[in-house]
Amino acid sequence: MYSAYQQQSGLIKGNIRPNRDHKISWSIMNSNHSGWEPFAAMRDEMPYSSEAEIKKFGLDGAWKRKLLYRIKTTKAPISPMNTHPIAHSLS
Repeated sequence: MYSAYQQQSGLIKGNIRPNRDHKISWSIMNSNHSGWEPFAAMRDEMPYSSEAEIKKFGLDGAWKRKLLYRIKTTKAPISPMNTHPIAHSLS
């Protein structure tokens, strides 16, 4: 009944090599998620709404009392730089 949710995400990655010994990488990840779901990870089956709860709050309200509406946005920029110097005669 309340297992559907919307999730949109995207990932962009790239590399730049200014010379043969250096590599600059970058990535940007963006994720948006929203929907009705249990307040924590559920290991067993979620308990059903009782007849008394359905009478008091209605079917929709009884179920929503056991769930919460989450809106989660994640943005993660990453920019590592890798350096691999060439061997030189001073060593």
